[in-house]
Amino acid sequence: MQPRFNHDFTRLVYLGSEKPFLAHSGNYQLKALEWPSLSPSMLIDLVPEITRDDFAGLYGYNHSFQQSGFINDSKFYLFTSWYKGHERVYVLDTVSKEIQMVSIR
Repeated sequence: MQPRFNHDFTRLVYLGSEKPFLAHSGNYQLKALEWPSLSPSMLIDLVPEITRDDFAGLYGYNHSFQQSGFINDSKFYLFTSWYKGHERVYVLDTVSKEIQMVSIR
């Protein structure tokens, strides 16, 4: 995923990990830089242990995140992540850092 600005260009969001990847798909962190101050923040951290069935962490291949991005305004970020062999769609509130799975039927 290439870094992405929100709609009002006040936040730059990007994938990262401070740990080496040990599998063919990474467990990523979603980080942000407030613009133009460049103050960093963590939007989604690594999930060391799966404790919930609704969000197990930010997993996927580098190309999996090419379609992710901000929707409607500068607050909500839409992304996908893999869990138990299925690609799931999520929306992240970048202010509260709450993650909701999007049900697509």
